[in-house]
Amino acid sequence: MEINKDGAIIAPLYDYLSEKTDKTKEQFDENFYIKPEGVIDNILTSLAFMEYYIQEQIMFLLKQFDPETAEMEYQDGLYERVGLYRNSATKTTFKKKLLAEGDTFIPANSVTIKSSETDEEFTNSESLTTDSSGIGEMSFEAVIPGHTEVRAEENFLLTEYPQAIIELSNEEAYDISLGENEETDSEFKTRFHELKNYRAKCSRNAIIHNLCDYVEHKNYLNVIDGNTDPLIDAGYIKIIAKPSVSDREFAKAILENVLCGIKFLGNTTVSVPLSNGTSWEVKFQKATDIGIDLSGGIKIKNGFFANTVIEQVKENILNYAQTRVYGLGATIYATEFVLPILDTEGVEAVTSISVKKFSDAEYSANTELAADELPLFSQAAITLTLT
Repeated sequence: MEINKDGAIIAPLYDYLSEKTDKTKEQFDENFYIKPEGVIDNILTSLAFMEYYIQEQIMFLLKQFDPETAEMEYQDGLYERVGLYRNSATKTTFKKKLLAEGDTFIPANSVTIKSSETDEEFTNSESLTTDSSGIGEMSFEAVIPGHTEVRAEENFLLTEYPQAIIELSNEEAYDISLGENEETDSEFKTRFHELKNYRAKCSRNAIIHNLCDYVEHKNYLNVIDGNTDPLIDAGYIKIIAKPSVSDREFAKAILENVLCGIKFLGNTTVSVPLSNGTSWEVKFQKATDIGIDLSGGIKIKNGFFANTVIEQVKENILNYAQTRVYGLGATIYATEFVLPILDTEGVEAVTSISVKKFSDAEYSANTELAADELPLFSQAAITLTLT
């Protein structure tokens, strides 16, 4: 094994066998070579294998005690030293209404339902007392932690439940929160790097990471400096965001996470008090919501009511846009909305589809937002015609 400034290099097993052979030649017989099934030969081979095994163990330990290469429990142990812990798996949760006898108390973990599509099981995570009519809202969680898909329109069957329960409602599930799998080694290492950036508190990535707690989604935040935009002078920074907190709280967070001496650009100015009794003006660019108009032509299957299908298509489009989470400066392609339209029961075909900003005169195949703009979708801005 060779250890240098670049790390360790493991020697092949052949080198150890050659070394044993050469030493034996020097001491006993210059014509010696290792043969199968010989007593001395087997001893030398075993010694070579032992040294090679020790070398492998050293390599393993070198890997596991390096934060960049450590895996599994070794990674856990290293990262715990800097206060970082692996994210455990979480459970998918949702709510669904049920019908039982009036004024009935239903204990937690007493109801089990099963998806008719995936056979995944869910139990009630909280107790419930129904009203006088017997209707209640029950919270369910997956039996097995991890990413478990649940659709709002999914059908569920009661498998274990108190006799007082009559049936599950046919209404869709709601307040769905999909569970997450246990954090992988790769994801854990990414967070470790982010923590180092956080402590450095000087890079653009570190600022973005630290300010993500103050926006609803990371796509609602961007930081522009001279490295990302040649029009930004050195020593200046432009933070574009749609804060989920007050302007003052967001400005305070910016001041805490940007190095002293950096100057700010933006359309919003907040005076942040300092501990020495003075204040500092913090600027940032507050994102603007831009209405998005969508126009499409659809063909409806026979036997379906047009108004009902159109309303459902609009809901599916809005659900898609919300799940998609368009960010600052997004480009919105009209063809993206073909799939949620076709997923609507009763739609036979999409004959045309186009989008535009509310302020634009004409529709087109796509529309591009400015760096400080976020798309805003609404049912009123969706126009569908029957073809």
